[in-house]
Amino acid sequence: LRWLRLKEKSFERARMRALLTLSVLLVCCIASSIDIASVIRKGAELLDANRAAEAVPFFAEAARLRPDKSLCWYNLALAEKQARFLDRALEHFRIALELEPDDSRTLSAWAGALRELGRTSESFGVYLNAVLKDPRKSSSYVNIAGLFHSENVPLLAVRSLATALRLDPTSKAALSGIGCQLLELSQFHAATSFFRRALSLSPGSVETLAWLMVCLQRSCDWRFLHQHGPQLQAALQQHQSYGSIPLFHAFELGLNAQQLFRVAQAHLAKTHLGQRMMCSGQRGCRGPGGCPLRVAYLSGTGFQGRTTTARLIQKVIASHSQAVVQVSCYALMRDDGTHTRHQVRQACGTFVEAADMSYTEVATRLNAEELGVLVDLSGHTQGHTARVLSLHPVCHQIHWHGYPSTLAGGLVGHFVGDLVSTPPDLALDFEERFLLLPSPYLANSHSLLHPELVPPRSEEARALERQRLLRVGPHTAVLACFNQPYKITPELFAVWMNLLKSGDAVLWLLDFDSFSSANLRETAKRHGVEPSKIIQTPLLPRDSELISKSAADLHLDTPLFGAHTTGVDALFAGLPLLTTPLQHTPARLPAALALAAGSSLTVARTLREYEDIALALIKRRKSLLRLRDSVTAARQPRPALPTREFDSQTNSNGGSFRSRGMWDVKAFTDEYERGLVMLAEAEGMHVIVRAR
Repeated sequence: LRWLRLKEKSFERARMRALLTLSVLLVCCIASSIDIASVIRKGAELLDANRAAEAVPFFAEAARLRPDKSLCWYNLALAEKQARFLDRALEHFRIALELEPDDSRTLSAWAGALRELGRTSESFGVYLNAVLKDPRKSSSYVNIAGLFHSENVPLLAVRSLATALRLDPTSKAALSGIGCQLLELSQFHAATSFFRRALSLSPGSVETLAWLMVCLQRSCDWRFLHQHGPQLQAALQQHQSYGSIPLFHAFELGLNAQQLFRVAQAHLAKTHLGQRMMCSGQRGCRGPGGCPLRVAYLSGTGFQGRTTTARLIQKVIASHSQAVVQVSCYALMRDDGTHTRHQVRQACGTFVEAADMSYTEVATRLNAEELGVLVDLSGHTQGHTARVLSLHPVCHQIHWHGYPSTLAGGLVGHFVGDLVSTPPDLALDFEERFLLLPSPYLANSHSLLHPELVPPRSEEARALERQRLLRVGPHTAVLACFNQPYKITPELFAVWMNLLKSGDAVLWLLDFDSFSSANLRETAKRHGVEPSKIIQTPLLPRDSELISKSAADLHLDTPLFGAHTTGVDALFAGLPLLTTPLQHTPARLPAALALAAGSSLTVARTLREYEDIALALIKRRKSLLRLRDSVTAARQPRPALPTREFDSQTNSNGGSFRSRGMWDVKAFTDEYERGLVMLAEAEGMHVIVRAR
């Protein structure tokens, strides 16, 4: 007013002009706030509808209108984080924190973005800072527990979740988190109680229902499965929240192939996938008569000896012809000091220790090699490799062996399968093209790793093993299932109980945990089966596992999620594999194994036929022994056969084609190498390898 008074020479005129100016400013501010409110409201609606990418421009406009407001930058960063624009989200979280340094919510979200980028140590520091800023906030402890879980420190994860639950007894995230930790420790009863508490707080939660069903299935507590199964399907139908289903556990929940596809897609949508590279490809000729095809194997678990994939394929890698294939291996986990890891390292021309490399660094090195084919061995299993594959460092990327379903998301171009496990009519359930081998795609190295079992064992030796392990006589049929208990369904167990009541047979199960074993015994009592009919033994020592398993007569498969590595072990031990293939790969692979190993008579079309075949073999012991001899004879080395040549013994029993590649590592490697060479020339086509 003083300035206007001097300028205008009149106090009244100055006062009126000042009031007019203030009025205009007030109108502008009101209009601006209304505009910002509508913009933020629209962005929030899109974010709630899982349309984060569409919400980003609205929050960006709000931040432009009010760059001094921390909430505007926080909303923008949160939308960018959900839309997988993580680098931009980090920058905008930083701006929000500069405006409001003590906001624990922004700190936690920033730490989550760092964690998704693989910057674990930075993420941990930011999470701790969030706890220090607001030590009474439950969600901060839940976030730290998630970090401890990913780093395999379960005790600290449980402590953090317990603190979160003490601060907020109604925290569904804390309740479910504790349930998951107890589930991993096989404390099924306690885990179930926590999942039920979480479900009472959010009755339609897909994630909680899925974890509860996994817990009940793993403990073989089937009393409420008939209730929760339809609830889960209804919740999925209503919310379409497939990303809430635990990825690998989806096979245990009875989902169909299309639902498994959606689960994989939803999880990839939550994973930070980097910008696609200009993929490299091998130049020049490939295969015999020219330069060898350069192939790299990528293992998320680092070829560690505890993993079944590394144990099964170690001799396949070693059997590659250097004139056809030049091999390199990339290990994303550290050396565990096992003989298996050492064997793989010796078999590779180049072995890259990539545990301390970022996903981008691994992809950059793969890209620089100008490979012909990149073979992923992990998929969505432990140590998944999606972030490396998403960068597409190699033009021809395929998945083999690790994950028995589609990877989705365009991560790889081909899925290695076979005509039984992945028949052409399943192509609609896979995003990838098929590379179909004449042998079961689940390769193994058993004939080279266990030469003591290649010559058939005498009946006297088997009888002694049966007496030592099982205390049963030579005329009693031993029906075995070495699969984990979560693969058993109540309908299948009822079939097994009918078999025990109908003939002179016992059921041999492995005692994986006390909860499932006790529940199985209790269920058997309700079926009226004597306790002596079920034999449960501790897990078998690895060095004598196959010899011990040869004491059984027949392996009973579990159609929900069939015997994969366990099926290979059983067949090599000389046990016919009784199975019934369903409509997705995890349930069809055992049929491929059985057909290739001379056990075609035990591939049933329905569960009723499954029961009839088992009962016939129990009552006709000589037929069962002949079938055992047929499976045992398939281990013997023999010359090449046409793809569907029938031998006289199995043809008289109904016929079965045999594949050389089932036990002959060199024959399988030859088929597989020809597939790789064909693949390197294929552009978006299915590839079928014929046996020689």
